[in-house]
Amino acid sequence: MSEIQINFREVIYEDIWLLYNWSNDPISRKMSFNSEPISQEEHQQWFVAVMENPNIVILIAEVDHKPIGFVRFNISDVDAVISIAIDHSKRGKGWAIPMINESIHYIQKIKNIKNIYAYIKEENTPSIRTFVNAKFSLVEKNKKNDYYYLKFKYFL
Repeated sequence: MSEIQINFREVIYEDIWLLYNWSNDPISRKMSFNSEPISQEEHQQWFVAVMENPNIVILIAEVDHKPIGFVRFNISDVDAVISIAIDHSKRGKGWAIPMINESIHYIQKIKNIKNIYAYIKEENTPSIRTFVNAKFSLVEKNKKNDYYYLKFKYFL
């Protein structure tokens, strides 16, 4: 797999339903802080708002010109929160760590980011393992509603 390149492009309006399907994937919903399914109307409103917000950057990861997932950065001043979703057919194939690392390099070129954080439900052991292997370190454990979540930091 090392010879295969992941390319990134910024999200475009035509990606609306691609992101909708990835976001509504049952595993993605279960591991999200809001696990309820997303309606098409909610997604459309969210997507339009995101496209107009310069502090949210969504990168579509592609391999051989085919989308495999996305990385989102929510930016506040010099801090960013990263989240990632991978197409269910591409999970477990080793794409997550390169997606995280390469997207961080990409975002640093276009935004003045000093700190990158990831918030992960404590039960989401695959994501925890992935972010630790991508050089994120645990900095906090908190409780929200009926679950615990972990805050990780990437040290630039």
